[in-house]
Amino acid sequence: MPLPTITAPTGDTQTPGWSLLDILAAAGLSDAKAVSLLDSEGAGLRLEGADFDRAATILYVKMNRGGQLRFRRYSKRGEAWEMTGELRGLAKISVVD
Repeated sequence: MPLPTITAPTGDTQTPGWSLLDILAAAGLSDAKAVSLLDSEGAGLRLEGADFDRAATILYVKMNRGGQLRFRRYSKRGEAWEMTGELRGLAKISVVD
């Protein structure tokens, strides 16, 4: 099943990617309350609560030119979108209890 594509709200707005929420739904995890993301270097980011509100947050995953998955979290600040989290080389997505 193909996932719908999205683009980043700022910066490179031409490169298609995917919403992490759509990825989770395709994996049957749309009801997860918290998710932990890890990159290939061991850096992590925890997503929970307001991070899952599509009106206030965009959870954007794209394939970079090097063939790695890159994750960016964009948060709505007034009328503008601001990048508030980033991982390069996304390696693991875990549901947190």
